[in-house]
Amino acid sequence: MFEDVSLEPVRSDGLPAVDGDLTPDQKKIFIDLVHKEMPLTERAHQLATLARFTDTKRAPVALRAIIEMNILDGLKDERTDEEKAMFVLPSDSNVAVLVKKVEK
Repeated sequence: MFEDVSLEPVRSDGLPAVDGDLTPDQKKIFIDLVHKEMPLTERAHQLATLARFTDTKRAPVALRAIIEMNILDGLKDERTDEEKAMFVLPSDSNVAVLVKKVEK
């Protein structure tokens, strides 16, 4: 019944979806298209709109979009696989966590 149905993802323009990161040539083509299709003032307005999201659903996605655009523009270096530490403590430090359950 479903033999002729393809499970490959397809974009709205009919081309197959790209799996994984873009190659350097694809990144250049993509950023050239963004610059062609979206003038600098419009792009700044859109990035400012993304930066104003504060709800828990859209804010992380908007932040990720801003970071990715900055990487593509060369404003920020490529991500590394190693996450940066939130806190850097001296090597002779001790940390204790106290968790109390609040009774109502």
